[in-house]
Amino acid sequence: MITRIWHGATPASKSDEYLNLMRTVAIPDYRSTPGNKGAYALRRMEGDTAHFLMVTFWESEEAIRAFAGDDISVAKYCDFDKDFLRELGPCTVTDVHFHSSSIEGMFWCRIIGPQVGPNERLPVLYLLHGVNSDLKEITEHSEVTNLAAASHLIIVMPEVGFSYYTNAKHKRHARWENAVAEELPRDVEKRFPVLSGREHTGIAGISMGGYGAVKLALKHPALYGFVGNMSGPLDITRREASLRRWGQTLRIWNTFGVRPNIRRDEDVFDLLDRAVEVKSVTWFESCGKNDALLSVNERFARKLRERGVTLDLITTSGGHDWQSWNAAMPDLFRIAEKALR
Repeated sequence: MITRIWHGATPASKSDEYLNLMRTVAIPDYRSTPGNKGAYALRRMEGDTAHFLMVTFWESEEAIRAFAGDDISVAKYCDFDKDFLRELGPCTVTDVHFHSSSIEGMFWCRIIGPQVGPNERLPVLYLLHGVNSDLKEITEHSEVTNLAAASHLIIVMPEVGFSYYTNAKHKRHARWENAVAEELPRDVEKRFPVLSGREHTGIAGISMGGYGAVKLALKHPALYGFVGNMSGPLDITRREASLRRWGQTLRIWNTFGVRPNIRRDEDVFDLLDRAVEVKSVTWFESCGKNDALLSVNERFARKLRERGVTLDLITTSGGHDWQSWNAAMPDLFRIAEKALR
């Protein structure tokens, strides 16, 4: 099953008429297409603007192509859209599910694809979510869709739970590193018009995702030419057990192991020390000035500079929150675009 999500905005004064057209024209058109499993229109009012989501479900990529054309990352518009929408949306959001042998279950990700020309292919940026977060939160709390359009990057956001993008030491069917670094790129390259190769592939993340981006880049140096870390808990493998946070401690033990020597394979400072070459990668680091993780991110930035990396740690306003990450994201996307072209 594949989910496609389209977003558009109209003036509030036109929203009732537009919603009626979606229900009487667009949705029946979707549902009459062979392979369509459902179509729903959602509306949210915000001041003088009405935001619309069209959510459609499909049994296969072939069904989507029959409806929308060869490039499934591009939205298909109705004839009446131009009379209502503030602008024709620059991106299509697609949710993809596929079976992963690494986790012995369904793996899902969200892809944000800018409109592309015939035979055009774009660089790809894998954007990793944090603990107690998910793809929906990133989509709703940030400007990731607009940034993807402006930078002309295809954004891939995998859903991984509390995994720390790690092959869990004490948990079955939880080889998340393999799923993200190996299986996911193969699936993305089959479905979307992405440029292949390290020089066109980046990875970045928020909080847990920042740690994941750094760790995966150091463990798989042939895969990524850009690495972005926003507020990563880069000391996660070195944390002591805590009675006050016993639940978190158990999850960390299940993921990384109990003994410190076992954890070294997942420790980004140790991985950096053992890395053969890091200067050919473009690095991005940011953290909020009120974030408790600022000191460990500063320490990692110093280690990168000692290895010859030209890097400025961007210190944003805010703490471990969306104020900080939204302040950093435009710079992250700008640098990623330049590095991956």
